[in-house]
Amino acid sequence: MKDNVQVFARVRLKLKREEGQAVLVEMKDQTTTLMPPRLPVNSSPSKKQIQEPKEFHFDHSMCSLDPVDECFVSQEKCFDLCAGELLKHTLNGYNTCIFAYGQTGSGKSYTMMGTQREPGIIPRCCEELFDACTAMPESSKAQMTVSFFEIYNEQVRDLLKTHEVNSQLRVREDPVTGPYIEGLQSFPIQVVDDFVNYMKIGNKNRTTGATKMNDKSSRSHAVFTVSIRITEFDSNEYLVRETNSCLRLVDLAGSERADATGATGVRFKEGSNINKSLTTLGRVFTSLTKNEKPPFRDSTLTWLLKESLGGNSKTAMIACISPVDYDETLSTLRYASLVKKIRLEATKNVVDQVAAHNEQEFLELQQKISDLTTSLDEANAKDQLLLQFTNMNKFLEKRLIDQRNQYDLLKSKHNALKARNDKLSGDFRAVLAAIQPNVQITREVEGLKIRHQASIEKLSRSKEQLLRDIENLQMDN
Repeated sequence: MKDNVQVFARVRLKLKREEGQAVLVEMKDQTTTLMPPRLPVNSSPSKKQIQEPKEFHFDHSMCSLDPVDECFVSQEKCFDLCAGELLKHTLNGYNTCIFAYGQTGSGKSYTMMGTQREPGIIPRCCEELFDACTAMPESSKAQMTVSFFEIYNEQVRDLLKTHEVNSQLRVREDPVTGPYIEGLQSFPIQVVDDFVNYMKIGNKNRTTGATKMNDKSSRSHAVFTVSIRITEFDSNEYLVRETNSCLRLVDLAGSERADATGATGVRFKEGSNINKSLTTLGRVFTSLTKNEKPPFRDSTLTWLLKESLGGNSKTAMIACISPVDYDETLSTLRYASLVKKIRLEATKNVVDQVAAHNEQEFLELQQKISDLTTSLDEANAKDQLLLQFTNMNKFLEKRLIDQRNQYDLLKSKHNALKARNDKLSGDFRAVLAAIQPNVQITREVEGLKIRHQASIEKLSRSKEQLLRDIENLQMDN
C-alpha cells in the first residue's frame, strides 16, 4: 500500500537582526498562510492585487514564533508530531526517513539537532529508540548501530572517522538494496550516551561557516542513520523472527543566494554545490509527482536518498521557514506542497524464521528430488549403455567364434601344406645327392676351359709381340 510523504511546516522565531520586520507567516492546524510583504504607498494597484495571501496545507503547521503563544510548538511537540508515528514504523521493520528542508538560517539544524537544553529530533529519536529496545521482553533482542556522514561539495565524508575526517568515500549501488557508501563505518550502541557521543563527534567534524544569513551556516548535508536489528526467540530459544530497519535523519544545508549571504571564494563554491544538489532534489520531487524517471544520479545527495525519496521507505519532510523572508519562504512552501504529492510504497523488512526454515526445507527437498531424478536419469542412461555393451559383447563373441573356426581351418590347411613341403624338400635333397658327381665333373671341365682360354690368350700375345719384333728388324735393314 502506498502512502504520501508526510510534510510538516515549521516557522522559527525571529532573530535579533530581524526585529522590527513584519511577520509574514500565519499558522493554524494544517494550514500555513504566507502574507505578502508590505508595499510602498505609491505601488501600482495591479501589483497590490497580485500580492495576495497564499495558503498551503500540510499534515501539520508548527508555529514556533512565540513561546508564550498557546499554539507554540516546542522541540518536544515537534518531535511528537513529526517522529512519533515514524518511530513505531521503524521498530516494526520499516525503513524511515525524516529530513529538514529550507533556506539557510531557517532553523533546520535547530529542528534536527537542537541544543543541549532543547534537543532536536535526532537526539530525541535516538533516546526513544533506545528506550523501546531496552524495554523489549526477554524473548527479543535488539542491536543498534549508527553511522554519520556529510556531503560536502558533492563529496562524501565519514564524520565519525576522526583521524581521517577529510578522506572521501565512494558511492556505489547494489541492484537489490540500492545506493550505499563504500567504506562508511557503523558503530554499535551499548548505552544511550553512545548516541550523544557520536553526534558530538560528527557535529564537531561537520563543515560549517559564517555567512550574512547565518553565523554557523551548515556548509554540507548531514545524514545520521540508526540501524536496528531485532531478533525474536520462542520458549525453546529458537530464532523465529528477525526484523531489520533503519532510520535516516537528514539535516540538509540551506538554499542560498550569493547576494543575500555575501558568499565569495570558498563560501561561494560551497553555496553553488549546495544549490546544485537542492535544485536536483527539486527536479526529483517534480519527476516523482509526474511519474517520470527521477534524475537521482545527478547529485550525490539525491543518489544517496534514492530509497528514502522514491523507494522502500516511510518518509517525513519538515519545511523550515523564516517568518520574515517572503521569496525564500514561498519557494520552500511550494516545494513542500510538491513533496506532499509523492507516494511511497514501503515494505516490512521482517524475516519469519519458521517460514524461512520451512521454505529452506522445501527448497532442500526440491533439490533432493531434483538430484534423485538426475541420478535416476543417469542410472537409466547407464542401463541403456550396459544393454548396448551386452549386445556388443554378444556380437563380438560370435565374431570370435567365427574367427576361431576360420583359424582352425587355416591351421589345418597350413599343416597339410607343411607336410607337402617337407616331402618336396626330401625329394629335392635326394635328387641333389644323385646329381652331385656330375656337378663335380662339370666344375673340372669348366676349370680346363678357363685354363685353355688363358693359354690361347697368352699365345696370342706372344704372337703379337713376335710380329712387332720382325717389323722392327725389317725397318732397321
